[in-house]
Amino acid sequence: MMMSVLSLMASAQDNEKLQSCYVIISYTGSMDNRDFTVNIDDGTHIDYLKDEKGKKAHFRTPAAALEYFESLGWELCNIGTSPKEDGIGHPYLTYWIFKRKVSKEERENIIINALIK
Repeated sequence: MMMSVLSLMASAQDNEKLQSCYVIISYTGSMDNRDFTVNIDDGTHIDYLKDEKGKKAHFRTPAAALEYFESLGWELCNIGTSPKEDGIGHPYLTYWIFKRKVSKEERENIIINALIK
């Protein structure tokens, strides 16, 4: 029993050292698209998500995109829409906000790189 308590305490201390970082995934296409692409805002820039060859990544469906991000350790924490300024084509931008746990050092690097200098 004592070992279980010590293990839980150590785990809680490790979790306290971890902090959250976020990405915003946006798309303007319809949910019934079968060739689905997304933009990713990682805090430093917004661009299409790219595959290992540097080309725009395509998903079979929106659910496939969600599964992909969750498979990388991201946790979906919000879904929303925002009106697009130009309103051409699709008048709304739909977005998903994901988060994942990172070390304090990783988060500090994200923040430093996110600031405009």
